[in-house]
Formats: sequence, structure tokens, C-alpha cells
Amino acid sequence: MKVLDSPVLESVRSFISDNTEQLYQSLNEHRAFYMLDNMILTKLRKQISNLPLLLQAFHQSPIFLIPDVVLEESFRNIPTKERYNDYYFELFKQLSAKKQLYIISMETIYQLLEKGMTKKQYIFDAMKQLALEAFRVNRDIINNLERCELSSFSDRVQISLFICILNYLNFSPKERKSHFLFFRKE
Repeated sequence: MKVLDSPVLESVRSFISDNTEQLYQSLNEHRAFYMLDNMILTKLRKQISNLPLLLQAFHQSPIFLIPDVVLEESFRNIPTKERYNDYYFELFKQLSAKKQLYIISMETIYQLLEKGMTKKQYIFDAMKQLALEAFRVNRDIINNLERCELSSFSDRVQISLFICILNYLNFSPKERKSHFLFFRKE
């Protein structure tokens, strides 16, 4: 199931696009974007009365990217449609009135980074940083990621590793134990 298909996101779905073709067109025009994480979404939401003023700081691009794992984490923290609507509806409504909001997969993020960076190692470093940010509250994953030497893997294995790590959020705790053994402490 795609993240945007979650019933919890029903009230905000119309404010967020998953059209990558339209995203690429916008990126060709603006050449920059902002990537939001849960911390930024929460802070913007808590400052909703000051949002128009806060959005002035994001003047270099009208494009806001939300990684699918970030959006999914937002509704895992607020699991009912009603509560999610109460918490996020006004934020997404106001954001979409001023900015273009896109949900984006990690694979697409990699492709964007690949187009803008000359060395693959820089891409993997950026992907590693994204993974570290996505899992900052899970010390076991952070410790394993920090120890990971990306230059020792082939390109294909590196991409698979990050996609695997970021898809980790899609599994229940029981499934995580059986599918993601390498995250456990030995």
C-alpha cells in the first residue's frame, strides 16, 4: 500500500502530490527544494499561528518534499483519522496554499541526489545522513548505521541497504524482529 493511500491521511491527501513528473518539472524551474522531517512538521504545526511569517524563511524554493517514511511516521504517531485531521489538517492546508507539497520515496530522493552530485560517495553520504535523521530516536539503528562503511559495499548493495533501512518503518515490531535481524544487538 502506498503511504498516501492510508485512511488516516484522508483529510490531507488532497494537499500532497505524488506526481513525480510534475515534481521534476517544478525542479527544472526552481532548481532547489526543502525536505521536511517529522521534527519540522511538528514545529511548524505548533507555530501554526505564525506560519505565514515562518514560511517567508523558505524563500529559495516553493517545493517542499516529504519523504514517504516521514509522512508514514506522522500518522503512526497519531493513528486515527479524526486526531490526524485535528492535528495536521490546518498545517497542510496552509502549507499547500503557499508551497508545492510532494511525497517522495527514498528511491526518488536517490535519483534527485544522483542528478545533482558528481560522486556516488557523496550520494551515499547524503542517503546515510537521511537515514540517521529518520531513525534518530532508535539508538540500535543509529549505532549500526554509524558503524556502516559505505565504501566497502557495491553501489547496488548500498542503495538496497538504505531502502531496506527506510522501509523498516513499514513493519510491525514483531515483523521487524524476523525481517531485520541485522538491526539487533549481538
